[in-house]
Amino acid sequence: MKIWIAVEGPDKILAWAASKDPLIKWENRFAHHCHACLMLFRDQRVRDVIRNHYQEKVPEILLRHSLAAQARATLLGTDQLERLPEMVSTI
Repeated sequence: MKIWIAVEGPDKILAWAASKDPLIKWENRFAHHCHACLMLFRDQRVRDVIRNHYQEKVPEILLRHSLAAQARATLLGTDQLERLPEMVSTI
């Protein structure tokens, strides 16, 4: 779930869930994306859709996650990529 949220964000996941269950109302409800994320975990309808249909999204999400990781490695270089946690902790 964390990878899916990182790849697509909670709004797109909610839109996908609403496409499976039209009773899920999520648009224009949130002041911040953190509130949308809370809905992913707290709304029973959303949880049911995710539980019953997440397999449809697994290949796409893992591919996109892998491509993003490869792009970061290419852009930063592998030596900088290994130092990334150290670099971030100094910010």
